[in-house]
Amino acid sequence: MKKITLLFSGILVLQLANAQVQKGSIFTGGSFGVSSASTKTNYNNDQMSGLNWTIAPQIGKAIQ
Repeated sequence: MKKITLLFSGILVLQLANAQVQKGSIFTGGSFGVSSASTKTNYNNDQMSGLNWTIAPQIGKAIQ
C-alpha cells in the first residue's frame, strides 16, 4: 500500500512541476562540490592526502 501511495504522489509532483514550465523557456543550474581525504599507510607511516573538486554547470530549453 505504501508503494502505491508513493507512486501516485510522485506522479502528482511530476505533473505539477511539468505544468510550471512554458514552451521555449530557458533554465540554468548546476552544482559545485569539494571533497578531501587523508590516510596513513601501514608500510612506513607515510601520510597520503587528496583534494577533489567538481563543477557541473547546466543549461536547457523547454521544448514541450
